[in-house]
Amino acid sequence: MILDVRRSEMPYIMSDVVIAGTTIKAALSEIAKQTNGLAVGLQNAAPSANLTIPNDSIQYLFAISDCLVHAIEECDKLLDAGSS
Repeated sequence: MILDVRRSEMPYIMSDVVIAGTTIKAALSEIAKQTNGLAVGLQNAAPSANLTIPNDSIQYLFAISDCLVHAIEECDKLLDAGSS
């Protein structure tokens, strides 16, 4: 798409960016929720012998969930910066 400055198409491009950002945030949020649920389920199904530290695979799933939540926060920052 070529941007014609005379016709001011910028609002349409921004709305596309907002829609894409919202879609990405929703997908990341769902994956984070599923990953967290999987970690909790695995922790309940196969508890660690050490009661204070969960298994490596459970820690890995929780870490993935945390990284996805951080990515969602970064998307929020980008969308806020783009809207101002």
